[in-house]
Amino acid sequence: MNLCNLFAVALIALLPSVLSQKLTITSPGTNAVVKTGATTNIVLNFESTTSSVKQVACTLGLRPVGAGNTVYVGTLVFGESGPKFEGNTYTWKVTLPNANKFGKGIGQRYHLTLSQFYLIGATSTPTISEFASDVTVQ
Repeated sequence: MNLCNLFAVALIALLPSVLSQKLTITSPGTNAVVKTGATTNIVLNFESTTSSVKQVACTLGLRPVGAGNTVYVGTLVFGESGPKFEGNTYTWKVTLPNANKFGKGIGQRYHLTLSQFYLIGATSTPTISEFASDVTVQ
């Protein structure tokens, strides 16, 4: 393999990481307190470095920093009948699980973790990203 071909292969391998997007959880903010069983708004901000990104789905969960159970919150599927973005933001209304799902984790810090699944580029390369914001569950 000559140097030019090697460079082309390396560029193709790095393309999804360069042409990707940054997702942030803007609400609830870091160090916020969330209540079990309560409905809360999860505000997501998407910043794309390319226009050829197609959102597929997001999943939301709470992963304990210390004691407690990992808790699944929900899945958001994008598509023809799914949610639409207003600019770069989307507000996702979710009901957090009841206290019994958290085990000994009530009053503890959790990583509010969002996994994002999307297709990128002309080849629709599947990509997964994970983002988290620390919250306290009460």
